[in-house]
Amino acid sequence: MRRSWLDRETTGNLNAAAAAAAYPESVRFRLAGLTVPEMVLSGRRAASLMLSSPMAAAEWQRKYGTRLAQRLVAAITGMENELAVEGLAVPAIAPVWPRLLLSCGAGTSRFWTSSMNPGLEGFTWMAKQCGLWHQNINCTSESDFLLFPEVVNKSSKLAVVSFPSYPSGTTMTRDAWWELCAAFEETGARLVNYNASASPQPAGSSFHEAASEFAHLSWLEIYDPCAMIGGSEGWSLVAIIGSDDFVADFKLAGRTDPLYLPMAAGVLAAFEEGAVETATVITERQAVLSDLCQVLSSAGLKLSVKPGAGYHALWLAPKTLDGEEVGNDARVFNEVMLNRYSVRGFAFGKTIAYSPLDMRGGDEWLTQLSEILAGSEIGY
Repeated sequence: MRRSWLDRETTGNLNAAAAAAAYPESVRFRLAGLTVPEMVLSGRRAASLMLSSPMAAAEWQRKYGTRLAQRLVAAITGMENELAVEGLAVPAIAPVWPRLLLSCGAGTSRFWTSSMNPGLEGFTWMAKQCGLWHQNINCTSESDFLLFPEVVNKSSKLAVVSFPSYPSGTTMTRDAWWELCAAFEETGARLVNYNASASPQPAGSSFHEAASEFAHLSWLEIYDPCAMIGGSEGWSLVAIIGSDDFVADFKLAGRTDPLYLPMAAGVLAAFEEGAVETATVITERQAVLSDLCQVLSSAGLKLSVKPGAGYHALWLAPKTLDGEEVGNDARVFNEVMLNRYSVRGFAFGKTIAYSPLDMRGGDEWLTQLSEILAGSEIGY
C-alpha cells in the first residue's frame, strides 16, 4: 500500500500554512496581500497580438529579445544602457534565485548568504535547499526597516536586500546606500538589491546609482515591477542590471532566451506605450493607500512607519482591542480583528500590514470599513 512520504510534523505545518493563506467566508475586508488592478489596456493589446500571430512572436523575439532588460529599466528609471544588462521574461521571480546562487558558486562550494526578512523568503528557502549557510537579517520598525552594514554577517559571500522594502516600502537614502556599498566592496562580498516597485523613487535613493560608483563592487539589481500593474494575472518581466563580472556569471548560470513572450510584450507595452496609463494606476493606488491610512488612523491604530512605494500600510499591533488583551502581538490582533470585524491583514512580528482592496470596487468599501471600525476601542 502506497503511503505519503511526509511525516506528521511536515503534514501539520503544510496544513497550517494552507489554512493561514485561505480566506474564510466570513471575511469582508481582505486587507492582506498586494491586490492589483488588471493589466493596463495597452499591455493587453500587445499580448493579444503576440498570442494571435506566431509570426509576430518570432519577429518580436528576433528584434527585441536581447533588449528586454534595457527597455524595461529605461522605461522605469529613465536610465539608458550605461551598464551591463541582462533580461529575463519569466512568469515570476522564483527562477532567478537558483541562478543567482549558481552564479556565486553554489553546487561546487558551501558559503554564507544573507537576506532581509521579511520579503525574501523565496531566496532564503532556495539558499537552504542548496545546502548553504544562511542569515536572516530581521528588519523591524525599531530600525525603520532600514539596513546597516554592521548587521550583515561578515562571513557572507552574498547578501540580498530589498528596497523599496517589503512590506513597508521604505527607501534607502543615498548616504545609506554608499555606506552599505563601501562595506561590501571592502569585504569582496556580492550585493544584490531586489526592487519590486514600479513607483518613482526619490532622486539619489536608487541602488544602481550608488553601486555604479564603486569600481570594485560586484553587484546586481533585480527589477520586478509587474506586481504593481498586473502581477496577479501572471504578467512578469524581470530585468537585471549590474557590474560586468556579476552579469557575466549570471549568464553562465542558465539560459537567457526570453520566454513567455506575450507576457513580456504586454509588460513592455504597459511601461512604454501605456506609460501615462500605468503611472495613473500607480498614483491611484497610492491615493487609495492614503485613504486607507486615514480610516485606520481614525479607528485608533498607529503607523509603524510611513508607507512608501505604494505597497502596504504597516501598523503597530496594539496592547488591547475592545478591552481584550492582545499583547502587542500582531498574529493575535489579526485573529481578533478577523473574528470580530471580519477584517484581515498580514502579521509581521509586532506589526500588521494592511493593503488597499481592488480599486475597481470604488470607495464604498472604505466607507463600510470606517463604519465597522467606528465602535472599536484600540489601546496601546
